[in-house]
Amino acid sequence: MTGSPRPPLSRRTLIGTGLGVAALAATGTGTAQAAGGMSGAPAPGATAGGQATRRAQAFLAAAMDAYPDHGTIRLTQSYTDQAGLFSTAFTYDNALAVLAHLACPAGGSRAAALGNALLYAQTHDPAYDDGRLRQAYNVGPYTFYDGSPQPDGFVRADGTANVGTQFGFTGTAVGDMAWAGIALCALAGRTGERRFLTGAVRIGEWIERVGRTDEPLGGYKFGVNGANEKLPFTSTEHNTDLVGLFGRLARLTGDGVWRERRARARAFVEKMWEPSGGFFYTGTNDGVTVNKSPIPEDTQTW
Repeated sequence: MTGSPRPPLSRRTLIGTGLGVAALAATGTGTAQAAGGMSGAPAPGATAGGQATRRAQAFLAAAMDAYPDHGTIRLTQSYTDQAGLFSTAFTYDNALAVLAHLACPAGGSRAAALGNALLYAQTHDPAYDDGRLRQAYNVGPYTFYDGSPQPDGFVRADGTANVGTQFGFTGTAVGDMAWAGIALCALAGRTGERRFLTGAVRIGEWIERVGRTDEPLGGYKFGVNGANEKLPFTSTEHNTDLVGLFGRLARLTGDGVWRERRARARAFVEKMWEPSGGFFYTGTNDGVTVNKSPIPEDTQTW
């Protein structure tokens, strides 16, 4: 970026592009093909899909192990910094990385390590002890655009999790939390370790306390901003995530309250269905009126 001003970074754009490296494990495409000096030519007898999967796994491993001098408790960096976000690790990306590692025969230890890091962030937040996770964390040292040094890894010198304050990634979105909870549920199911389920339940309870709304359209609202102020929006995508999380919690805990909460999230999603067009609307800003424009693709995919 030498010789040119830093480009403006829209918070909405950053949130919208927050898929990062974790999505590569699901697709085996894109930047994953450039990992670690691996040749693009498939080995004799190997399928292209198998090669792509291995490259994606190598990319995720490199992003997870990028800062070996800053402790073993670590999250996966989301970008190789094309976006100028330095060592930012989005919570959503790391939840997907957990699921990607669990899908690989030898990925269990990495999945558990990331799950433990999410639990560490949950229990070592610098300001809250209520089960929340922040939108993103810093996982390695860098010098910010204003010249200020950022010397810490994921665990700061005082033991707290290194929240991504420089870019304002300090809020908590229900969708991000839902995916982290889904990842922890998957770890609980795979390992039988109670701590993962405990963390997922804490996430679900935070969502219930903060997100539940009795507005006419119902469902669960967006979450909170960095100042811990509740955001007024209700997202179809987020409530779809909650159908998944609450359903898993119902199965793993045997507690019927999660089935009720799942039904509440699902009812909101069904209210967003447009039968004449065959698509879902994005949600509502006020809990009363359905937003009919734009009609985003990701809501349909979810």
